[in-house]
Amino acid sequence: MMKANGRVNYLPRETQPLHFQPTPTFVTIFGDGVDPSSEDCIRRALSRTQMQKSDVLLSELDMGTALRRVAKQCGTADNVMILAHSENVGHEPSDPESQLHTIVFSEKRKEAIHTKHLLYLLRESDTRSGTQRSPKRIVHLIGCGAGALRSQIKPSDPLWKSAYVLLYSSKKTTSLDAVGNSVAAAIRYVDHCDRAEKPVDPLRLFYIAGLRRSDCMTLMGGNLQAPLVWHAPKSIHSLNDHTSLATLDGTERDLKRFNLHVKKTGPEERALIPDASLREFLSARIAHGDEDAVMNVVGSHPELLNSLSNTGLSPLIEALEESDTSLLTELLSAGADPNLPNAEGNTPLMVAVDLREKAAIPILLNHGAQSDVGNPYSALELSVLDNDAEMLTLLLQDGLGYSIAGLKKPALLARTSGNHVLLGLLLKAQFRTT
Repeated sequence: MMKANGRVNYLPRETQPLHFQPTPTFVTIFGDGVDPSSEDCIRRALSRTQMQKSDVLLSELDMGTALRRVAKQCGTADNVMILAHSENVGHEPSDPESQLHTIVFSEKRKEAIHTKHLLYLLRESDTRSGTQRSPKRIVHLIGCGAGALRSQIKPSDPLWKSAYVLLYSSKKTTSLDAVGNSVAAAIRYVDHCDRAEKPVDPLRLFYIAGLRRSDCMTLMGGNLQAPLVWHAPKSIHSLNDHTSLATLDGTERDLKRFNLHVKKTGPEERALIPDASLREFLSARIAHGDEDAVMNVVGSHPELLNSLSNTGLSPLIEALEESDTSLLTELLSAGADPNLPNAEGNTPLMVAVDLREKAAIPILLNHGAQSDVGNPYSALELSVLDNDAEMLTLLLQDGLGYSIAGLKKPALLARTSGNHVLLGLLLKAQFRTT
């Protein structure tokens, strides 16, 4: 989404749909205008598979045509894994639609479909094609509110038996920052089954991907009696523990079946399990506001303080996305670089301006953030471009983070646009600095 001044809006990664090419085994549902950095993790995993590429470009089609195209392709594949970024959207709590889990296909067109309807279309395509082996697909949702989907599709619903649904998170949404390793493991396992010409074992897939989850994971559908919920690891120890399944909830019968499938996992399949990703774990704990866990991780691994996530975000920017000023302060005090840009070149201060995180401005400035640097615009210039006197006042009020030279470009922008209020604020700052 572009602003009138040509600047790209800063959007938290959880609100962006995925966008990458599908294959006969991996059918992907995606939307428009997504920054490439948010898909690199999945692209890398898919590039190591040997399956043919497909040219179903869903974002160029209307919703009905796109879904029919997906359903038709699913009917011809032996193993299907559908990857979709999803959101739980609803405007008013009283609106019954707010309790339905939806997949957002296009941020630009605001198109969405209820997950239940997508599963219905896929089930319908199986019926038309005469498919006997069902369910054969895994619908893998990223960034979802799992509770909404659990309430939407019950074991008594015929849709339950038409597909397995693997999803991340519970009450909060989850981005690729927290699930890249786990999704990559799932892709490798499905690819392994495809090469060996054997069906995907959903419980084994859940195990292989779940060992490297950084957030809550849920498996539902098929012949499960109820959702299997694997809760998020909350410490580095639990992230590295291959044996403990104590955080897994489900019916007694389903848990016994799961353990049986785990015991039958062979050496080749276990080799697909990736190493633990502390960076993804850190992203997940920041998203959940778990300050103790976050500080324990960066205390043991200080190099993570200034590392970028799968989608190119620093821990400071992730804390800003969560409006967590307490954690922001703790990370800065621990040594996080207040001027480290994300993959798109936005510094934490620029992100704070774009997200209008007013409380974060003085915190960043007091820890050495620079408001007069940036490419192509500094935080000061962004405030002028936005005609935001309140934000500009916050950036200037303590005289921190800028020099006389750094005030010249925003002053020129204010003069050119004819905004005398902003120009006056910048001229006063210049006078104070001399």
